[in-house]
Amino acid sequence: MTYPVVLFWALFLWGLVSPPATSLTLLFMAMPFGSMSMVSPDLIGGVTLMPQSIFGIALMLKVLAPAIMSLSPRLRAAMSASQLGFLFSFLVTAILVTFLAPRLFEAEAVIVPMRVTHAFATELLAPIQANFTQTAYLALSVGIVFSAALLPIGREVPGQFLSAVLLGGAVAVGTGLLDQAATSSGMADRLEPFRNATYALMTNAEVQGTRRVVGLMAEASSYGGLCVGLASTLAFLRPLYPAGRPRQRATIVTLLLIWMAYQSTSSAAFGGLAVFAAVYFVQRTLRLLSPSGVTPDTMWEFAAGVGGVIVVLALVTFQPDVFTPLLNLIDELIFHKSNTGSYVERSMWNTVSLDAVWATYGLGVGLGSTRTSNWFIAIISSTGVLGASLLGAFLVQTLLRRAWPGRPQASEMATALKLSLVPHLAVMGVAGSNPDFGLLNAIVFGTITALARPAGLVPSGRRIGPLSVETRWRPGRFGRLGKRPM
Repeated sequence: MTYPVVLFWALFLWGLVSPPATSLTLLFMAMPFGSMSMVSPDLIGGVTLMPQSIFGIALMLKVLAPAIMSLSPRLRAAMSASQLGFLFSFLVTAILVTFLAPRLFEAEAVIVPMRVTHAFATELLAPIQANFTQTAYLALSVGIVFSAALLPIGREVPGQFLSAVLLGGAVAVGTGLLDQAATSSGMADRLEPFRNATYALMTNAEVQGTRRVVGLMAEASSYGGLCVGLASTLAFLRPLYPAGRPRQRATIVTLLLIWMAYQSTSSAAFGGLAVFAAVYFVQRTLRLLSPSGVTPDTMWEFAAGVGGVIVVLALVTFQPDVFTPLLNLIDELIFHKSNTGSYVERSMWNTVSLDAVWATYGLGVGLGSTRTSNWFIAIISSTGVLGASLLGAFLVQTLLRRAWPGRPQASEMATALKLSLVPHLAVMGVAGSNPDFGLLNAIVFGTITALARPAGLVPSGRRIGPLSVETRWRPGRFGRLGKRPM
């Protein structure tokens, strides 16, 4: 057992005896450690138990388990179709399909194995261990959605959410810088204790002679996608941070995350950044044009944007060669991507997986049965037409949710979280290998649901009032929250 593993288990025990908000913070901070296994895979059937998984379990034990044992009114409300009923139905459907399809259509459908042994590898459908492991991962993600939705929305959760996202983003930047420093100094082997997962780790890939930054994730696309997801979440939530140092920290971490996503040289991350820039520009422009949108903060952003455009135009005019390396990189990663063997192979994964849907008459092949390079294709190929329809209904429902009347800051937070989903889902749309939507999206889904419901009983049984305009959320250090009048 390596020293990072011992440290994370100690933090896990601390999370079990701490408030749920602490487990939420630890979960965000553990997300960048995607190449570490907390238990020897040989002891649990080859499954890689990542740090974020154990902190997700801790959050479920603190929030979801008591609600299930007491059959709390809030849990029963969360199971309704207006809350998380479609998501729960999707999970049940996915489990049934995973149990039935590999047995009903054994050796009748062609799939791409999750563990690719060689280029363009295919197999015949059959029950495998990955069916169980991928079901467990998806069940954990759904459990986190319910846990986040059941957290008491009052003085605690919104401010803690802001603190957790900020700390998670800072850790993601730190792991990327650590990866760069260790590699450039010839001490990459010092990071081996953080890279003990059994699945393939692509930590030495290069583009145009430059090593891709992977942080402590399994590959550059995973790290770049995480940076895009955290950057978009932080950027849209930035107005909710109190003016001054908290907002300055959020701005700095957001810019560093964008830079690290660029350093990953992942085509999926580049696409996500482009989507993020477009959505952010439209949202801030509409905000600036609104009657109450002209504030010192929006004017500063507008001035910074105009200044950036002027600088870029000046460089293009007087020093056009400055952008040549960047343009060459974008040309290779985006416009000539289709000429690479990787693109051809990943396109084959998607084609084979879609064909498997027809081979099973729309039922799907089950979780963990086939590998894709597109999350949306992974959903329909693994859970079938019914599963994809249920999850699609939940996604549309989530994007259409509105905060309860009388809580303006909750409304702003819900809108920010919905906008942050767009770039992250765009990344998953071109780099998703399995149907699991991940713990970052799970927390966002659950928090949006919590912000949109009326105030009521919290899991402990005490009542909370709606968030009012008189309350301002103030993220504190390491999870301590405060409240102050506006």
